[in-house]
Amino acid sequence: MQSLVELDIDRILLDALYRMIIRTKGRCLIIKPKKLLKYTPLSTKPVNCAIAGAFLETLRSKGLIDLWRESSHGKWYIIRDTSPLWKEAKKLVRT
Repeated sequence: MQSLVELDIDRILLDALYRMIIRTKGRCLIIKPKKLLKYTPLSTKPVNCAIAGAFLETLRSKGLIDLWRESSHGKWYIIRDTSPLWKEAKKLVRT
């Protein structure tokens, strides 16, 4: 069972991800954990980047996002317009 702090951080990160998807004009979004953190009130310190990376890995394990590229500089994730996460975010704009 997750603690309340973990659930709150997950909510903050998911809200930031939704805002990033809503602002996207194309059909996909490529992000790194640090870029995700820039849309939150959290700092971009390495510990927070690790938390954001774990959050993105959780979404990847659920099949909501894909790993686009992995290098010595970190992992890049891609969210395509066919993802349920993308559709849910775009649905929020229409309502």
